[in-house]
Amino acid sequence: MKKSISSLIFIIIGILIGFLIVFAVNTMNDKPKDVPTNKPSEDVSDNESVDDEQDEEEDSEKKEKNLEINKSYYKDVSYELEELGKMFDIELTSGNYVVGVDIPVGEYSLQVLQGAGKIDVNNVEQKIFISEDISNDAQEYDETHTSITNLKLYENTVVSILGVNVKLSSENAQIDTVRQKQSNTNGIKELNISSVYESGVDFTAGVYDIEYIEGTGTVVTEGIEYGGVDANFIEDEDFAKVYKNVELPEGTKLIVNGVKIKMTPSARGFEVNK
Repeated sequence: MKKSISSLIFIIIGILIGFLIVFAVNTMNDKPKDVPTNKPSEDVSDNESVDDEQDEEEDSEKKEKNLEINKSYYKDVSYELEELGKMFDIELTSGNYVVGVDIPVGEYSLQVLQGAGKIDVNNVEQKIFISEDISNDAQEYDETHTSITNLKLYENTVVSILGVNVKLSSENAQIDTVRQKQSNTNGIKELNISSVYESGVDFTAGVYDIEYIEGTGTVVTEGIEYGGVDANFIEDEDFAKVYKNVELPEGTKLIVNGVKIKMTPSARGFEVNK
């Protein structure tokens, strides 16, 4: 009987020792979270900063949208542009610009600097007609482009820019062939108007820079296909306040609705052979 009791005691002690050994092993394997290790710790704030930078890069990529002008737009041209030329770039605001006078002939890339609007490129002789919505943020202004490449500008092309500031850059600009600007019509004066007027009747025919003064409305020319204006003006800093080189030949109607504008003689006169 005593022998049985002794054996039972040894068995119980053995079981207890086994439990203690298992507990000790598990305790060693489960390291507390605050126990330092040899692995460098990661700064949460650094991770958040990296994530923010990645998000900003993704947003930036979404804002940029380039348009390469298709070769089919130039299929009817009567000559090819010179491959060699000079480096040239120019920043333009809203207005009409004649290639060969205001801008050298050449192949250009365009980058929108500010605003949202459109660009029209028209050359009757070369049968080039391009019209595209552009902006400085393709994410905010859907269906617009922030840059344009393969933009070939031939002699006497009229480039009309509305509502945006852009930069044109070329590596083969024909700077040496730029014509001297024809002086504007003599005797035209600065005018403040807000109604319907006819060039040659209410004011002297000529080329004008139109500047917004106040109000909300439109300024439109009738009786002229290219070189005129069709612009909205409002009291908003994001909208263009000046439209340059508006050609108003004899008999052109200038319709000013809801706004007051100032007309200043442009730096050049009529230049395009229509």
